[in-house]
Amino acid sequence: MKKNVLFFALTIMLTAVACNNGSKTDPKEIADTKNEQKEEAGTLNKEIDDDAKFVTEVSGGVLMEIELGNYAQEHASSDAVKQFGATMVKDHGKDRENLKALAESKNITIPSEPGDDFQKHIAELEKYEGAEFDKNYISFMVSDHKEDIDEFEKEVDNGQDQEIVAFATKGLPVLKEHLKMAEAIDDK
Repeated sequence: MKKNVLFFALTIMLTAVACNNGSKTDPKEIADTKNEQKEEAGTLNKEIDDDAKFVTEVSGGVLMEIELGNYAQEHASSDAVKQFGATMVKDHGKDRENLKALAESKNITIPSEPGDDFQKHIAELEKYEGAEFDKNYISFMVSDHKEDIDEFEKEVDNGQDQEIVAFATKGLPVLKEHLKMAEAIDDK
């Protein structure tokens, strides 16, 4: 009898785990799904679908850069890298507030934490300390800011929503300055 109860309990637990594995846990995917549902319900303008995806993606990236900037301030060995981290926290903290307000005004759901892809970068970089962190973090910041600039330029050129395009337009010079700073540190 005990074996049957144990087997039954184990079967229920395994079924529950299997069912939960199909659910989405990536904050970005959850936000994207909610935005798709809003489009279907007519509460999110379908004309700005790509703009909404831009806002969602950028929101997760901003959160990643803030988290890594905080880590850099505590774990970098170079003062230049620590200062760069502080700049990321300050500038992207402002971006985060602007994105939250923009998303709210457009009824766009944004992630409250970095998505899985961004979490992988965080986990990888947080393995390092000191000079090894400095090297890997700055190298990543160079490549990440190049990608960010490309995304922002695409939004400026192709965006449909003027307020979101204005956010991207205003953000481009800041991203280019961040890239310039990171490249200067990387060259040392």
